[in-house]
Amino acid sequence: MDQNPLHPELSLEALSQETVSQGSASQRAVSPSTISQRTLDWLTLSLIPGLSSRTLIKLRQVYAEPGQLISVIRDGEWRHLPFQKAAKDWLTTHSSRLGQVFEDQIEKTLVWLESGGFLLDWQSPEYPSMLQEIYDPPVLLYGLGQPHCLQEHQSLAMVGSRKATRYGIELANEFAYQLGHLGWQVVSGLALGIDGAAHQGALQAVQEGACVSTVAVVATGLDQTYPASHRQLKEQIIESGCVISEYPLGTLPKANFFPRRNRIISGLCHGVLVVEASEKSGSLVSARCALEQNRDVFAIPGALNNPQAVGCHSLIQQGAKLVTCVEDILEEYTTTSTPQSPKAAVNLKKAIPKVAQGVVSSQPDLLDDRSQSAAHNPLPSDSLESQDPVLAAIGNHIATADELIIRTGLTWPELSQKLLTLELAGLILSTQGGYSLKTN
Repeated sequence: MDQNPLHPELSLEALSQETVSQGSASQRAVSPSTISQRTLDWLTLSLIPGLSSRTLIKLRQVYAEPGQLISVIRDGEWRHLPFQKAAKDWLTTHSSRLGQVFEDQIEKTLVWLESGGFLLDWQSPEYPSMLQEIYDPPVLLYGLGQPHCLQEHQSLAMVGSRKATRYGIELANEFAYQLGHLGWQVVSGLALGIDGAAHQGALQAVQEGACVSTVAVVATGLDQTYPASHRQLKEQIIESGCVISEYPLGTLPKANFFPRRNRIISGLCHGVLVVEASEKSGSLVSARCALEQNRDVFAIPGALNNPQAVGCHSLIQQGAKLVTCVEDILEEYTTTSTPQSPKAAVNLKKAIPKVAQGVVSSQPDLLDDRSQSAAHNPLPSDSLESQDPVLAAIGNHIATADELIIRTGLTWPELSQKLLTLELAGLILSTQGGYSLKTN
């Protein structure tokens, strides 16, 4: 029996017998594929409606293995956990039949894996290390193509308008082509316009002997292609690079999926190059994500009368590095072993929500106004100090994880564990904008 090198631990026949007793996966052995029990459990959890990756990863501080959390859910002991309302509503009806409810979807995924796909869970050794470090990494990555591409050490995201000008298309293609020949992997989103041109430039470099390819991060299931006109481009990418998604098979494109996938595009890379962007371009979400992830932001200027250049000009005004050639990007990485943030990142971070009007509201968990006050009556500050420094750091406003790291001096693993403990104790609430004190 052939084994998938990504998951050598457990054959499907053995897996089916094991998971029937645990209630965490399909009951039918439909193929001789191979997948680990841990990955299968992450798959099951990821299919629960309304249960976010962020919540699942936080719960790892309490449940070391996803199978432990599945047992808690199946036994009806999940009501004290910090799940979103949508997840709680769904679990009220389906928690005892978790494996049965997702049987068809899991079987579909196993068949897809046998046909050449791969599936990486957040704990997999092959999971991209840079992506694993971001605030909200996906618990699963579905992939087609070459998984080793996700381990490249030099990657740059290239994003921009779907309604790009000929000038923008040519620039994206040429920059990606040159970056490929210089050993840099190009990451983009398979969209029309700048994305497609960037992928094509990188693929041309591969045809001429470049040792790295390109990665496409999509906002649908990998059994779908959007836009349909990029079906051939998708197949070409799979040959030498890879196409990945956090969305289950069968997922159709929805407007709110695209801003959310941008955190993956930037999370895989050292920096983000905005080639061409209008005032309300969705590519500005990628710039915002890059800043939140401590990545570099670059922008190419355009003609003053070109509406597709307004977004880039605004980024440059606020501190993004103006780029006129590939060397402008590479010089940021020639003197240090790790990428450095733009000098004016603080000003740029404040500016992007203003530039990306209309995009902000579509993705509140990434673009919320961080100074918004929480609607509650906090405990006196001296009482907070005596209970926990994290409570004191939250104060009477919604506080983001980045703000709490600065105020407390804790590392993210230390902070996440304390936040989960406080949340389970009913002392704080996790909101789309950050964390706030819970009122009595």
